[in-house]
Amino acid sequence: MTFLGQAYWERFGSPLAAYNRLLARLMKVFIRRGGTPEIWLGTMAPAFRRRHDCICEGMVAVSVRVTNRQQTPR
Repeated sequence: MTFLGQAYWERFGSPLAAYNRLLARLMKVFIRRGGTPEIWLGTMAPAFRRRHDCICEGMVAVSVRVTNRQQTPR
């Protein structure tokens, strides 16, 4: 794991939180320096995933079903 990944994991306490916070931070810096969301998604995001995916190593993917039904209070 990278030093940056380890630091975020220690700071945010869970692998997924660390991964998402680091991703958001780096994307924000990239766009502030003149990058576009399209360039980020096409080139930078895959590179980010290759480099920092180990943060979430061992996590299990789950599927979530979304319905349009509204919850009513009981």
